[in-house]
Amino acid sequence: LPPELKLHILRHLSTPDLLRTAATSRDFHTLTRDGQLWSTLDTTTYYTRIPAAQLASLITTAGPFIRHLNLRGCHQLAADWRQDAAYYVPHNLHTAVLEGAQPSKAALGYIVHHNTNLVRLDIAGCRALTYSVARLIAQSLPALQAADISWCTGLEPRGLRRIVEGCTALRELRACGVNGFDDTAVMAAIHAANRLTTLNMNSCAALSDDAIRTLCLGPYHHHGSGGAGAPPPPRKLVRLSVSACPRLTDAALHVLAAHAPHLEGFEAAGNTGLTDAGLVALFGGAKALSHVDLEGCVSVSDASLTALSRAGRVVYLNVGGCGEVGDVGVVDVLRRCGGVRGVEVDGTAVTDRVLDEAVRAVRYRGVGEVAVAVYDCAGVTWEGVRGVMAQNWGGGGGRVKVKCYFGWQAVVDTHWERCGRGEVAEAEKVERAWAVFMGGGEEGGRRRRRR
Repeated sequence: LPPELKLHILRHLSTPDLLRTAATSRDFHTLTRDGQLWSTLDTTTYYTRIPAAQLASLITTAGPFIRHLNLRGCHQLAADWRQDAAYYVPHNLHTAVLEGAQPSKAALGYIVHHNTNLVRLDIAGCRALTYSVARLIAQSLPALQAADISWCTGLEPRGLRRIVEGCTALRELRACGVNGFDDTAVMAAIHAANRLTTLNMNSCAALSDDAIRTLCLGPYHHHGSGGAGAPPPPRKLVRLSVSACPRLTDAALHVLAAHAPHLEGFEAAGNTGLTDAGLVALFGGAKALSHVDLEGCVSVSDASLTALSRAGRVVYLNVGGCGEVGDVGVVDVLRRCGGVRGVEVDGTAVTDRVLDEAVRAVRYRGVGEVAVAVYDCAGVTWEGVRGVMAQNWGGGGGRVKVKCYFGWQAVVDTHWERCGRGEVAEAEKVERAWAVFMGGGEEGGRRRRRR
């Protein structure tokens, strides 16, 4: 075979297979060192099995050619970053994922300083991210578009502000559990830049209504001077995550409703201070919302879901644990949103009516497949689940994937798999056998219903 064809074949091998192939002959040893094979080094599938020394050798060999480096979870490197210069070899990185690898401060600084074309940097949980490294990131990475600095506890607010101000191409910032979002200067910097489309501030306990107000209106408006001058331009935020931020209330949602009209994704799970009043306002202002996670927001009711459904854009909705949510709001979402693909309503007051509406959505309204999670819902019976199974094997149209009471789930999963393989007769047998086991009638259903 010509070398070009051999290289084409080698491109389909994983990194461990390439290393084994290199040991078979001189010819393959030479071919496997070709830079075309090493533009991406992703250890996802074998990071637990490769020793630090072998990984160092691999990076030394492939370093000049690597564009995309993923060392997520490579804990074995933690002791070697300061000792082995092999980790300093890559100079042409476009993507660097170092979460869990725990580079030393010197190594992280070297990587940042010598890879000025970095577009994505993931250093979540990195203890080496301090103000000096943050300043270096701001100075050295003008092309950086996405950064994940979640759980970097050594990062100070001023370091966070330097990254926001210095990385002028930054569009996605994930900073879960990071200190600084209660700092007016940080939020004012984000406001002034107005270029972030994705902002993740989950588990930032200090995040408050005032911080959201500063993000949307600037640093002076909430001090009473908001009446002067032209209003600020709308925020460019498309995805905003503020789950587990207990200080947020409806006041923050009213501000977002007026100044973040482009929102498509909103996560606020576990924020018990949010109620229907704020959510109805948000859903009225951000009409493009398609992905909403309100799990554990115990004050949410059907009124919020009805308001959300009016725009007809919902693709994914999670209101698990919202005990005030019932059939009305969820049915509105399933009925009005033709693109809905997932609804999680576990631990709510919904009944079989929701499953019936999901069946109608796939049978009559062109929805291809929708997943519905209804476990821990006392109003859902086995008859309702059986109706979904009947739709999946013989109802025509799409399918409904159900997560339900754990005692029924094994049967439901078996039925789903057989429908997916086109084994209609076998799927029908599973459904009928289950119906016989459960009693086949109203009284049997009542006797075996989950209590």
